[in-house]
Amino acid sequence: MESSPCFAVIVVLVLAVLAPAADACNGFRLVVKKAEAKCADGSPSTLTFRDFGVALTPDCKFVPRGCVKVNNKIEEGMVSYTLKTSTGIPLAEGTKNMCEAMEQASGIKDANMLIDMFQLPKKCPVEAGETCADGKTVDISPYKDKLTPGSIKGEVKIKHQGGLVSCLTFEGALKK
Repeated sequence: MESSPCFAVIVVLVLAVLAPAADACNGFRLVVKKAEAKCADGSPSTLTFRDFGVALTPDCKFVPRGCVKVNNKIEEGMVSYTLKTSTGIPLAEGTKNMCEAMEQASGIKDANMLIDMFQLPKKCPVEAGETCADGKTVDISPYKDKLTPGSIKGEVKIKHQGGLVSCLTFEGALKK
């Protein structure tokens, strides 16, 4: 899998599991079991969330809420990610250069739409600060016929300059 499409898939899957349980498009609902911005080993994360989530509306739109805070400027980083079914079957895993992946993803229509929705940077460096959702939506109705029930678990860890890390752990399910 190329890094650009892989990054886009990770972003979409992360958004899907961060959505609260609700009746959603095509009769599906999303259930979040866990969504945390902290590292499994207890080390502090450079990224933190405040009231962060994504709602999925019945007309198949993602609606973000809350804020993402970058606690320290990020000049470079390596992203390691693992996505699995709840039974442990691997869906995707790998390691990518964060800055290269950001630039590649900004050239992909679906990924760029999500990046813009959350006002995320498209290249390094990522300045310290907080970005809050402003009510933008992403229409996922073109994908509604591809939705299938299932559970997913994921971990994303970014190692930054100076030994800093950012972590995201999530678990959720798409239910009919």
